[in-house]
Amino acid sequence: ETGSDLVELYDVIADPGEMHNLRDSQPAIVQELREQLRTLQRQADAASVMAGRVANQDDPQLRRRLRALGYLE
Repeated sequence: ETGSDLVELYDVIADPGEMHNLRDSQPAIVQELREQLRTLQRQADAASVMAGRVANQDDPQLRRRLRALGYLE
């Protein structure tokens, strides 16, 4: 985030052209979505760390399985 002017919230059903930013009139929704995004970012970071740990294990069978599933190159 570099400023509140980058936050956009639209009702794409009522405003398919995204002409009316609801950011200022719906601050509770904006806050809830920010919290959900932070949670997703933390989960993605944790998953990345875990994947790195798993990938660095010296278990040939595990590495073959992960490679077959597309998790490793």
